[in-house]
Amino acid sequence: MKKLLAICILLYISCASYGANSIRQIYSFEDMQTYFPAQYVYGAVTTGGQTYCQLFGTYVSGLTSVSRSSDGVLSNDTLIDPEYWNVFSKGKERMNSYNSMSTDGRYLYYIEMSTDQILRTDTYDGSTSVFAYASDIAAATGNTSAILVSYGDEYNSEYYFFDASSRSVVKAAGSGVDVYLSKTELESLTSYDGFSGSSSVAGGITFDDSGKMYWGCNSNHSIYSWDGTDCEVVISESDISAITGQDVLSLGDIFVAPDGNMYFMDNGFGILKYIFPDIDNTKGAVEVILTVEELLDLGLDTQYVFCFDWCDDSLAFIEKTSGYYEVVTPEPMAMTMISLGAMLVARRKRQ
Repeated sequence: MKKLLAICILLYISCASYGANSIRQIYSFEDMQTYFPAQYVYGAVTTGGQTYCQLFGTYVSGLTSVSRSSDGVLSNDTLIDPEYWNVFSKGKERMNSYNSMSTDGRYLYYIEMSTDQILRTDTYDGSTSVFAYASDIAAATGNTSAILVSYGDEYNSEYYFFDASSRSVVKAAGSGVDVYLSKTELESLTSYDGFSGSSSVAGGITFDDSGKMYWGCNSNHSIYSWDGTDCEVVISESDISAITGQDVLSLGDIFVAPDGNMYFMDNGFGILKYIFPDIDNTKGAVEVILTVEELLDLGLDTQYVFCFDWCDDSLAFIEKTSGYYEVVTPEPMAMTMISLGAMLVARRKRQ
């Protein structure tokens, strides 16, 4: 008996770790297709058991919904077809920017990049309207025009996004459009002068449940938080470099998930997770989810991995040429070995 217990303990010590993370394709690009021949998926978000997908093709952009029943039956539908889409894009081929789609549970909010507008689509019937016009954005920022880029997020039915023309974070709500953080405020908060183009907030915008905003700054390669009063460096470039061994952080997207952790993409390294501080951990911790090499080995083109989302209690993302994926995290091998050890002990007692 003692020998058997010793073997079980050794197995526990040697196997008390997680196996490698992997991915599972939830919907292929073909699953998302309805009747129009799109070429890419530019965004996806899941709510109420439905996944809503932004599809892009040459003059055939649109918005679809897709779901799968418990017995595996696939269904999809078109919310916005190319003809309806042309009403908003004025016939231009670009549908909208990636990393911009979010939802409040009923409405979808996203950037229409060819006209620099924010659109809102009702998931109940597909009806779509302009939530913020380019002229309203320009009036709020004091610029002659608006130039919207790839990042935005919804919180409390308000949509926050980055305007590259004024280099500021702008808020669109039912009551109108306002500057949430100006270029001057961003530079002051981050203690960095000389933002160029859209790089000051070009690594994503996301919110936690309390309404605190986080943004990725690719000018000084850090992630910041803003609660309306105080700004903090959440993850610095040196924090990331300590994990990745790389000198420069290039943020592709950031996402505070329902599990309370922040997930982000370092384009040169892979997908990482930030575990927020608790009582025993005053600094927080960064963990590797999947490296670029692992994503490539799994058949994905890493330059097209973006638009983090949450589906079936797992981190999800799109690869724009092939579909919508979730990260699969194996159970700890230690638990399997403990169960095996318990079975062996019980069997020994019966003998």
